[in-house]
Amino acid sequence: MSAARLPRTVLLLWFFYTLYQVSFKNFKPVPTLYFSYIQPDIPNPYDAFSTISDGAPTNMSTDARRIPTPSPLPAIFPQPFKFVGDRHWFKTDLELCHNAPISRFLHPEDAYCQTEIVGFNVYRVEFMSSEPIYIIHNVFSESQIREFLDFESEFTPAKPIVANHNSDGIQARGIEIPIKLYELTKLFLATAKAAIGFRMQDIEGIQIVTFGPGGHHAYHSDFLTPTNNTTKNKELKLRGNRVLTIVVLLKEAESGGEIMFPDAGVALKMAIGDLAYWYNMEENGKKEERTSYGHCPVYAGEIKVAKMFLRMTTADFKQLSSS
Repeated sequence: MSAARLPRTVLLLWFFYTLYQVSFKNFKPVPTLYFSYIQPDIPNPYDAFSTISDGAPTNMSTDARRIPTPSPLPAIFPQPFKFVGDRHWFKTDLELCHNAPISRFLHPEDAYCQTEIVGFNVYRVEFMSSEPIYIIHNVFSESQIREFLDFESEFTPAKPIVANHNSDGIQARGIEIPIKLYELTKLFLATAKAAIGFRMQDIEGIQIVTFGPGGHHAYHSDFLTPTNNTTKNKELKLRGNRVLTIVVLLKEAESGGEIMFPDAGVALKMAIGDLAYWYNMEENGKKEERTSYGHCPVYAGEIKVAKMFLRMTTADFKQLSSS
């Protein structure tokens, strides 16, 4: 062996020896993702929420809400603090919020990913559970999001959202922008349609909802029910219900703001430009009970989402489902 090749040989031998020491000699089986996050010796920080009931609010059933979740990740969680409307939150729901990065791994038999090609676009789709809940990644580019935020800022400042007879179960600001009046909103909807991949004719205006520190929207459903308002009831019969909810993340909070589905046992940790959607209605026209959800409390920063609702009658929805 020539003297010139000796250093290279020595380096290769050293590399493989180091690789052996690090990768094989001291190899230990890695625990599953679920158990690697359990910290039984660290107290649950959410025990400090003294006003949060372990029972259900009066308008909810306890049977479907008792979802077991693992302990939170104490290293990255904010310190507990009280927020307006915390009485509407289960302690288990808050834990589910903060387990969002790993919640999909708690039901591996139900969750999976696949790549879908729609036209000239390639999408990575996550099926979060056996319930009809989906995330499509990177649907909107950074430039699209930036342009839409600049467009949204030109409107009247968002007002506090009041729902459920002035309930404090929602703490957020929002505006609704008609889609047909602006080219940018038409393009925004067209991008969402291309990703989801089926016909959407009757869409409500785009709601831009902002959750600041302490902002949240407790467990609820977007499914519409008849009221004492005759005009709204006629509209519900004519246009149909909110079959589909579509959410696009426009701005990410520093901490908090996930979307949790207690009955499915998962929470969505989205990135800017991701699109999530789920069904609110079954084919028979009844409410889809498994996709009631909540926007988790924001602990730091601000989160901004665009929400759209697809309206369909039961007959049209059955036809779509069978096609």
